[in-house]
Amino acid sequence: MEEIGDPLVHLLRNAVDHGIETPEKRVELGKEKTGTIMITASRQQNYVLIEIEDDGRGMDTEEIRKTALKKGLISREEAEQFSERESIQLIFEPGFSTASVITDLSGRGVGMDIVKNRIERLGGSVKVESKLGFGSKFEFRLPITIALYQAMLVKVGMERYAIPFTSIVKSISIRKEEVRYIRNEEIIFINEKALPLLRLRKLFQLPAAQKEESLVVIIVEKSGQYIGLVVDALLGKQEVIIKKTSKAGC
Repeated sequence: MEEIGDPLVHLLRNAVDHGIETPEKRVELGKEKTGTIMITASRQQNYVLIEIEDDGRGMDTEEIRKTALKKGLISREEAEQFSERESIQLIFEPGFSTASVITDLSGRGVGMDIVKNRIERLGGSVKVESKLGFGSKFEFRLPITIALYQAMLVKVGMERYAIPFTSIVKSISIRKEEVRYIRNEEIIFINEKALPLLRLRKLFQLPAAQKEESLVVIIVEKSGQYIGLVVDALLGKQEVIIKKTSKAGC
């Protein structure tokens, strides 16, 4: 709680200062005169889920892209291709907000990179959803402070690796012919949406698998981003113990 106190206060202040409209504006939009900010916390398997949701104005993704373009955080080509979800993620870029940002966005991005870094340093993740005119929701997922985790063991080359179940969406098997390429990067299409692939053999600089007819793919998610991890085989579920060690001075 000591570590996440500041991020929570920051998001609350942003929701009040920049999310909730004035009473007059809310009535004009057909909303209740008084705005609502909900904070909920619950335990979900091996992590704690904290949500902060308001019923305010939401985020204007078009204005977010314009601001990011003006600040040189993205190119014009990227601004034209970014999806709604990708545009919202720009608020976590360092230096996204400055005093010159228009009122509707002012404060939404200030320090959001620090908030995200603080949560990820604790082994957690941040996800944000927003709909213009209806409000925003921030979601923190934080691991419970125990050393025992449920994980999926996978084989890559001659080694075994553990992937936390809290990050896994599902595992699938695909034919080699289903792999496509965008900008020289491998992708597959799941429900008509492109999913980037990351071959763990390539990541760990191991020789490519020979006579590959099909791929075992584990779809993982973090902060609303999805990727498919290509492994050699699934070895099953297992409880693993994470031992934290302190580093000596470098």
